[in-house]
Amino acid sequence: LQYALNLHSADITQLLKKLCAEGYLDSDNKGRWTTYKLSSKVDNSNYKVDTSSNKVDTSNYKVDTSSNKVDTSQPKRMSRSELEELIKDTCKHQYKSMEEIAIEVNRSVDYLKNKIFPQMIKDEKLIKKHPFIHNHPDQGYKANE
Repeated sequence: LQYALNLHSADITQLLKKLCAEGYLDSDNKGRWTTYKLSSKVDNSNYKVDTSSNKVDTSNYKVDTSSNKVDTSQPKRMSRSELEELIKDTCKHQYKSMEEIAIEVNRSVDYLKNKIFPQMIKDEKLIKKHPFIHNHPDQGYKANE
């Protein structure tokens, strides 16, 4: 939920408790491992769920993806050095978030975070906007000149 709502875990806990108090959710109250389910009082008749294959019918929902355009003109496979050069070109003049860079180089955030960025930072190819706070919410990366 933290990624979906962009809220702190304490705020999410308060939100879930409020939803339980208002009768929208039922909880099993197991402390840290509490699970939540839609309350039987909530009308969910508008949702179609095929339980035989655990697939949810989302045909009635529209998602605007226009702001997350991915440049597919980049080749699917490239060498690590080519990818590093592309990343450095992407953030040459200003700090950019890992998400922005991932979209521009057509790679996943997890791949960049786990495989590419640590070595580039170690090799001083990238510099952090906030070098001493690893999980800063406004963390940015810029190519080292």
